[in-house]
Amino acid sequence: MGKRKFPYRCRYCNCFLDPGEGDVCTDCQEEQEQAEEGGQKMEQDNYGLSALERLEGEYVVTGVCPFCGMEYDFRCITFPEDDLLKKWAVQRCACIEAQLERMAQAEARRETRRVKDDTY
Repeated sequence: MGKRKFPYRCRYCNCFLDPGEGDVCTDCQEEQEQAEEGGQKMEQDNYGLSALERLEGEYVVTGVCPFCGMEYDFRCITFPEDDLLKKWAVQRCACIEAQLERMAQAEARRETRRVKDDTY
């Protein structure tokens, strides 16, 4: 079985956090305090990038896992359809149902390849 993704990450730099530590790491907290003292404000979107780091014309869209309801943010240049967002969310989610769905999809792809190889 693959590695389980760690759900606790800083919302600014996406580094790992300890459970209960909050949603911002100490380094980003210090940078934010320094920026506020200097009269600047760190703008951030729900993907953890400042407005300056994002590409022009890039959107952050949210996909929801249909099994557990966990929300995931994706950077896109267009607005994808809801079924595609659900598919992406299932690919990123660590819940048991999503893992079983990914395993079933992989088995279906392998079976398709086997049938295709047998016909030639």
